This record gives sequence, C-alpha cells and structure tokens, in this order.
Amino acid sequence: MRLIGINIRHYWGTLLYTLIVLVLCLIPASEMKVGVTISDKVAHVLMFLGLSLLLWVEYIFHYTYRRREHPIRWQGQLLYPLFIGAVTELLQHYVIPSRTGDIYDFLADTLGILLGMLVGFVVCLYIKKNIQNKVN
Repeated sequence: MRLIGINIRHYWGTLLYTLIVLVLCLIPASEMKVGVTISDKVAHVLMFLGLSLLLWVEYIFHYTYRRREHPIRWQGQLLYPLFIGAVTELLQHYVIPSRTGDIYDFLADTLGILLGMLVGFVVCLYIKKNIQNKVN
C-alpha cells in the first residue's frame, strides 16, 4: 500500500508506535494509573525520541541496507513526528475534557524528535560509510 509515494508496509512499526503514543497522550487523566512517577515533559521527550528513532531504523533497514532510493528524506523524518505531536496537543486541548494541550509539551515533543533525528542521522551516516568501505 502506498501513500504519497511511500510504501506504508515499510513503516508498520512506526504506525504501531504512533498508535501507542496517541493512546498514551489521549487517554483521560482520570484513567491514568501509572505506578512510576516521571516528569510529563521527560515522558514527552522519550516518547517522541522513540518515534523519531523508529522512523530512522525503518528508513535505514529498508533504504540504506537495500540501497533503494527513498522518496522522502529528512523532511519526512521531521514533519511526521511534528505533525503527530501537534495533533495530540490540539486534541488534548479541544477534545479530551480531562486533558489540556500545552505548548511546553509540544516543545518537549520537538526536543525528543530532534534528538532522535540526530542519533538516527549519525547512525545512518555510519552505516552508509561502512557500506561504501565494503564496496571499495
């Protein structure tokens, strides 16, 4: 199945992880019974770092190792998680009565995305360098 030139089946892990993030971000606050206490902002950074890293892992696996051209490069790696972060905050603010959207949560999402992109980009460069060294 293709969406905007992207083969969605290459990103099944990202789609599943996105669903988990959406559920965690949109579950009513009254139903959240977590025994572990963690800062809300740290949780946002970690969730979106994971989302960004998973995008890179799937990118690396399907397009770097297999030497295929990828239709969307870093722009998609940035825009997709940012879109998910913005949508979750808007839904929290306007749709979920017991939740409130917060610009600082979105900034924490963005920090996680940028950290994930940085790590993913460095790993991708490392793998490409090793592939080129093996070819030469």
